[in-house]
Amino acid sequence: MGMQGPLTSQALGRSPYDDVLEGDGPEDHRHPPQEYDQRGRPVNPDTKRINREIVRSHNEVMLLIGVAEPENPNKSPEAESQRRHDAHEEEIGRQLDSHARRAMEMVGLFGIHGLRQRILIYREYSQIPYWHLWQRKNEFSWRRDVIPGAAAGLFTNYVDRALFRVWLGDREKVLARSILLDVWSYFRTHLKYFASMQRLGLIPADQWLPRPSYFIPFTADSPIPAPPPLEGFDPASLLRWTGHAIINATPFLVWVMVLRVARDLQPEIWTQIFKRLPSTAFRGRRIPPPPVPPTPPIEETAMLLPEGTPIEQLPNALEDVPVVLDSDQIGANVQPDNHETHVNSYMNGEDEYGTDEDESERVNTTLISFDVEATEASPDAPAGLWSAELRPSQATDARGDTQPVYLDTLLTQLPALLAANIYTDTCLRLMMAAYEATALRLMARCHRIQHGLSCDDIYAPNVLSDLSWRAVTNLLGAELIHITISGEIWAAFTGLAQYFHVSDKEWKEAEAKKQVDEQLEDTTAPAL
Repeated sequence: MGMQGPLTSQALGRSPYDDVLEGDGPEDHRHPPQEYDQRGRPVNPDTKRINREIVRSHNEVMLLIGVAEPENPNKSPEAESQRRHDAHEEEIGRQLDSHARRAMEMVGLFGIHGLRQRILIYREYSQIPYWHLWQRKNEFSWRRDVIPGAAAGLFTNYVDRALFRVWLGDREKVLARSILLDVWSYFRTHLKYFASMQRLGLIPADQWLPRPSYFIPFTADSPIPAPPPLEGFDPASLLRWTGHAIINATPFLVWVMVLRVARDLQPEIWTQIFKRLPSTAFRGRRIPPPPVPPTPPIEETAMLLPEGTPIEQLPNALEDVPVVLDSDQIGANVQPDNHETHVNSYMNGEDEYGTDEDESERVNTTLISFDVEATEASPDAPAGLWSAELRPSQATDARGDTQPVYLDTLLTQLPALLAANIYTDTCLRLMMAAYEATALRLMARCHRIQHGLSCDDIYAPNVLSDLSWRAVTNLLGAELIHITISGEIWAAFTGLAQYFHVSDKEWKEAEAKKQVDEQLEDTTAPAL
């Protein structure tokens, strides 16, 4: 019974070496002080380091010979390098995409939108052949053909982008953000109306932005003129005044409806065009984001026990820490079986003094499992005999896949994205040309009548009236010029995207070279 004392102590969580006998000899000052963890157990950092190196080397050998496979390949150094590669190209692609969009906006704002809108409402442009529009150099004017509407358009686009980022993703301010965008929508519609009237030559070009009274209905500057004053408060007078107000607001309301329909159609058209363009978005390789780090428990930092401190009074470390699964594991909600649990405990078990710091430094691996199928027992085979068959992995073999896989980042998607924007805008303008023409003709006629001017040079609101093939040709010619200039911008930014794009091999070589240069700098740095 006496020999079972140490076993009983270990079973109760004690150690047979708890009773320390003070020696009578002189103290050795070269001996390092004993360190303890949060549980009061003696620890030795050198032993833990050696154990970690042994387990790490064991796991590396298992991975190398193919007996084990990584438990999470997305945590490997290669995956981290690919994430850095993706982040690098995403940032460059985001900058190029922003500059390309601004450049394509300039094409319409500086001249092309004005030419197209003048073709839609003025009779003069249906009598001039298309080539003569570009041969009238003596009649060309920057002040009339290029500048009008540009300032209001640039200001509108800038505020649009700035307000879109306000409170974006803030769940507590969803209602406030919605109200802010609705209020801005009212001002944006007026600014676009103002820019179109400038392009048509109905508002002076030297007035870059409208006055504040322009946004107040029934004022002298407002696009909605005031109806005649009330003759009385009887029902007939009120109905007559309401009818005049609706008639005066009709051009503006038609303009609002045209903008609303165009805004609703744009994402649908863009989606249909983008999925028909060659892009890496459909055959690309995306590196998944790094796994969510687990909830950090209280650190088990080594500490020195002062003399006379009982071990029972030390705070205990957290033992049951909740496990935070990765995003893909949360979606799958798959529980590991007993075999994998045994494998992980076998491959990851270092010693009984492991800490959370050690957990992050381990090389987690999973042994390759075997499929065993039950078969009919042979009467001649002895009892307990079984066999297993090695089978190839069910994962898709990259060599057998005939479809290539491309690196998928915003930089590689940039040509397709810009082309989809160009085609979407062109299709949308052609589809909305008839409705836009009706709205612009009503706007121009209302403005002329409000100021007592003639409307003989403006088409009737009916689109089919006075329609000629020459007017259609001029309109298509203006769109051709627009898409041609936009195509040149697309080619320039596509070339920049190809220039900044780096393959996986080149990225790895650049990182290796960077590491070598940093090591050389560290070795050549003068010691202080």
